[in-house]
Amino acid sequence: MEFSKELIFIEAGKILVYNYKLNKACITNKNVYDFLKNNDISGFKKNITEKDSELLLKNGVIFEDESNYNRLAYSHKLTKIERKIDLKLVYLHITQHCNLSCSYCYNHRNLNKPDGINTNDISFIANILKNVGVETIVLTGGEALLRDDIIEVCKILKNFDFKLQLLTNGTMLSIKQEILDLLDKVIISIDTFDQTKNARNGLDVLKLKEDLLSIDSSQKYKITLRSVVTHLDEVSFKDIKSFASLNGFNFLQAVFIPNKSSDINLIPSIDVIEPDAEDCLLKASSCGACYNEIAIDSNGDIYPCQALIRPELKVSNIFKTNWMQELKNSDVTNMFLKRKVDNIENCSSCEYRYLCGGGCPTMPYNLYGTLFNCAKPLCGYIKQNIEKNFKRILEKY
Repeated sequence: MEFSKELIFIEAGKILVYNYKLNKACITNKNVYDFLKNNDISGFKKNITEKDSELLLKNGVIFEDESNYNRLAYSHKLTKIERKIDLKLVYLHITQHCNLSCSYCYNHRNLNKPDGINTNDISFIANILKNVGVETIVLTGGEALLRDDIIEVCKILKNFDFKLQLLTNGTMLSIKQEILDLLDKVIISIDTFDQTKNARNGLDVLKLKEDLLSIDSSQKYKITLRSVVTHLDEVSFKDIKSFASLNGFNFLQAVFIPNKSSDINLIPSIDVIEPDAEDCLLKASSCGACYNEIAIDSNGDIYPCQALIRPELKVSNIFKTNWMQELKNSDVTNMFLKRKVDNIENCSSCEYRYLCGGGCPTMPYNLYGTLFNCAKPLCGYIKQNIEKNFKRILEKY
């Protein structure tokens, strides 16, 4: 019997032992921890119960056969996972016009391009997407509520039984509240209620606050207020979170993703952001761009995701009869299918790689022009987030 060398210990009363090679974890006690920490195999054999030994053996903390232990490495499981085109979610940019000019907008290079999708096109697109198995459509832009036909667009999509979501800056929601009857989820971007700190140029934050309060209470559960936290303002999101809690809204905080190298200093301090989940599953949420989700631009062009609408990443156009074949055969799609954490530069030696997955590929593409690099400026935040979630597991169990 041997102790694994690939262990991380998280202490919070009890001890969580995480094997990063096998991507397994278990909770043990101080007695077991002392033997593991001191590498005392003889004392372990004499003093540890059979029940504890079975638990540790099952989770790769100890092992009896090294060759079998190596065969259980999580990297071997990843190579067996076959990624294939199975579209479930589509970001549909029904306009690229916007009534704001946010200083950190990831889509700024595409704003105010002519819109090429009319009301009749929505039915055509909906039928195509339904036939290939898409379940959820996220309406976005630009600002989607600028469309005069937005209510009709939503009715058409709901007639096809899609789950329907809306990303909006919220400025026009008060005059189009009837749209809430047609939506399953709405995400409204709001970072602060202090106009002097507002980075969304053109937004009256106090007016938006009033508009939010005027929303019918029966609809508030559908709405999530999302704050992008930057180094320039690491406090205001707490006010938004409190406001959301008091008034029946959901809340989501998002770490600023740099669009270029000069933006890196806008990433907030590590300690500012709280974990996003109540539990930490031992599986990374891998990016599904190009095979589980796509983005469709306001002229029908297809891209990997809503944050990567770039000419060199265009894979097809939804109005082409062979768009799905082009998506399957695209070199861009192939890149995303091949992007796994063990072949991402700087990730292969990281202890938390299987809980991170290499991070969102938007950042390395923006900064380094490649998908096969880690989201390095956010590594510290991601690692701390994982450790906080580990501690939540200990608190819960």
